[in-house]
Parts: sequence; structure tokens; C-alpha cells
Amino acid sequence: MFSFIRPAFFKINPELAHDLAIKSLKFNYLPKSFFKVENEAMLEISLFNKKFPNPIGLAAGFDKSAEVYNSIFKFGFGFVEVGTITPLKQYGNPKPRIFRLEKDEALINRLGF
Repeated sequence: MFSFIRPAFFKINPELAHDLAIKSLKFNYLPKSFFKVENEAMLEISLFNKKFPNPIGLAAGFDKSAEVYNSIFKFGFGFVEVGTITPLKQYGNPKPRIFRLEKDEALINRLGF
């Protein structure tokens, strides 16, 4: 399914793509067939008396306001780090703040808060 929507996401501004992804996860716009994940028992780990289905996690920065972390687990991540969370809304750096490095399959994130 991602291979179907990836070209569309890569044609729009990366910050808008991020916002659309958050909204899609928040309001369950993505079909259940999008989330077909099977965890292998051999990947399960324990750390500090806590079990994780696998050692692959999503670092802070994607879900800055902890709005969609439960939906992110549907993608198969073993853990999700949210934030940065602040008491008052922060507007971060001036735009543009996210840059694609398509050849490297990477992003530069300068959102700030």
C-alpha cells in the first residue's frame, strides 16, 4: 500500500506530507489493509523488565504532540518515542523546515519544537 501512496507524498512539500500523515493516523483515514504486520517471536526483547515485540522503534520528532502514537504501533514498531512535549505550544523554526534527500532516502528535520 505504501508503494501506492509514496509517489504522491514525494510530490508534495515534505512538511505538508508529514501533516497529512499525522491527520490520517489521527482520524483513521488509512484502511486496515495498510497495517499488515506480523511480529516474529525471535525479535522479541526484554529491557528493564519490559517486553518489546521487536527492537525497531520510532524516534522522537514524528509525533511531537503525542497525538498518534497508538496508531504508529500498527506499523509494527516495537516502541515509539514521542515529543518534544512542552507546556505551551512552540512554533519552531521558520519554513522551510523539512528537506528531502531523495538519493539518500533521508530527511533533514529542522522543525525545532
